[in-house]
This record gives sequence, structure tokens and C-alpha cells, in this order.
Amino acid sequence: MTTQTHLAFVTLRDQRDEDGTRKLEAEWRMGGAIAIEGTDVGPGVSRFWGKGNSRYEWEWSIGPAAIPAMIAALGGAPGDDPLALLKAWYDAGPGRDPGIDLQKAGVPVQMWSSLDD
Repeated sequence: MTTQTHLAFVTLRDQRDEDGTRKLEAEWRMGGAIAIEGTDVGPGVSRFWGKGNSRYEWEWSIGPAAIPAMIAALGGAPGDDPLALLKAWYDAGPGRDPGIDLQKAGVPVQMWSSLDD
């Protein structure tokens, strides 16, 4: 039996090339929070972060109370699907970091990251 941990899920980026792999996904979790999770693996990470670092992972978390602010920051209206808005926002400007832009817009976000080999 599988336990569902999220209400909805969207892939924002899934790239593979000579620099490695870069994934960016968002999920609306059962508790009401939205998590934007990224993973970069490969030589591109080493070039950016330095030798010995080949994996970078991070997560931006937007709590349930901040979802209306997230929707507004993404140009939506109350009741709009925040993941659909996030996907449309990302597709309009691929490569941008949604967590940083949400933070700049005043949306309360929490960030976690890890860097290793």
C-alpha cells in the first residue's frame, strides 16, 4: 500500500546534458504547504561550487497561510491553482529561481539546501 504525501505535483525543469542533470519540481503537500524542490548533479555543480562538489539540493517551503500571497505574487487571483500558476510563471522565464522571486515579492518562504559530492 502506498501512502500519498502530496495533493498535486508539477515538474518545472528536467534537463540532462554535458553539465549533468537539473530537476526542479513543486508539490502541494497533504498539510497544505507547497514545496519547490531542486536537485543539480554533475560537472556543472563542480564548476559553480568548486571541486569536490557534484550534488546540490534545495527546497523552498511555502506554508499554508502564505499560499494566498504566493498566488498573488504569481499574478493569480484567489482560488487559482498555485502549482498551475507556478508552472506558467516558470515556463515564461525558465532558469529563474521561484523561491528567490517569491521571497523578493514578500512571500514568507523557508529555504533548506545541501551541497556534497
